[in-house]
Amino acid sequence: MKIWILLILGVLISDFELINSEGSEETTETATVEETTAAAEETTEVVTEEPTTQDSETSIIETETEKSSSSGEKSKTKAPATKSSPKSSQPDDSCTPWPSNLKSVRDCCNIPHNPASISLNTCFYRCSSREIDERRQVECAASCFVNVTGILLDDRLNRDRVKNLFIGTMMSNERWTRIIENAVDKCDLNSKNSLHAALARFFACINDYMAQNCVQFVQSTECEKTQDLFESCNHVKSNCNIWPVNLPNPEVCCRIPPLFSQKLVEKCRYECEHKELFAQRQLKCNEACLYNDTKLRNDGRFNFDVVKDLLMNSANFLPEWRKPISDAVDKCRTYISYQHDPAVSNHHPSTMGVNYEITILQTCLRDHLANDCVEFKDEGYCKRVKNFAKKCPETRPRKVVHYQYQYQDVRVQHG
Repeated sequence: MKIWILLILGVLISDFELINSEGSEETTETATVEETTAAAEETTEVVTEEPTTQDSETSIIETETEKSSSSGEKSKTKAPATKSSPKSSQPDDSCTPWPSNLKSVRDCCNIPHNPASISLNTCFYRCSSREIDERRQVECAASCFVNVTGILLDDRLNRDRVKNLFIGTMMSNERWTRIIENAVDKCDLNSKNSLHAALARFFACINDYMAQNCVQFVQSTECEKTQDLFESCNHVKSNCNIWPVNLPNPEVCCRIPPLFSQKLVEKCRYECEHKELFAQRQLKCNEACLYNDTKLRNDGRFNFDVVKDLLMNSANFLPEWRKPISDAVDKCRTYISYQHDPAVSNHHPSTMGVNYEITILQTCLRDHLANDCVEFKDEGYCKRVKNFAKKCPETRPRKVVHYQYQYQDVRVQHG
């Protein structure tokens, strides 16, 4: 019995262990399956997430590609413009708008002095003492100016009178003369509403036109850059168009024939110093002495044939001087004729009692003869002046005369 009981217990125990082992195996298998399933699910989740990540990465890459391509297209769009139209090869592009780091042409252009300023100021002061209201002051001054200069004829602009007003008070600069004439023809004077405003617009128009066609620039480092760009934009030839800054004026180096001989000048000065005490009287005496001895004036006007003979005599009859003297006398004859226009003569103050015309005549002759110089001095720097003058016969420095008879050296190309 004991044996059978032990056998039965052994079988039961073995069955129980078998069941337990199978259960553990099933549990293990179940766990393994569950773990595998979970892992599979995780793998599935990862796999399902990977396309999203790839898509996002792809979209990012495409976006970046699009950006790079779009920027590339932009760069491709910009590149030809930069390449095809650089400022250096297309100077006109660099003038519009004008570079902010350069001074404007208007600031650097040596525009001739406005000859109307004297009459304008005189009329303004006169009307300011009469009128209290500012509007009446300026209209009164404008009417005064028109009456003094005669630039209106039957309420219409007298363009010839305006041209004489400008040209007659400048030293004979051919380039500026043409520009001023064109400016006066281009600008108009509409005085229906306000004469003062119309005159302001008219003279501003002339100044703007001269600046746009500038032929004289202020000598400074800043304005030299402005001049270079202006000439580049307007395709002005760079060869021989400007008198070199490091060279003196031809007048310094030229043996200019004097209008009066040194002997005559000394004779008249000696006589007048022993006759007159005051400097004004001495100058007037000296003027009369020179005129009487040379017969330079006839009926109050210059005899330009005598002017030509005096210059040729002092030039020792060098044949090379004949043409320059003839040209200078003809140009100064025209220039002096402007001075008899009332619109011009009113702007010339007396020079210590001496007729201003003799001063202007001598200055005009000296400038023209120096520009066409035949005889140069032997100094070293004068040789450079002579060489450049021969190389560039159309390029000379000019002098602009102001009403105070103060002269300012300027550089200009003239044709």
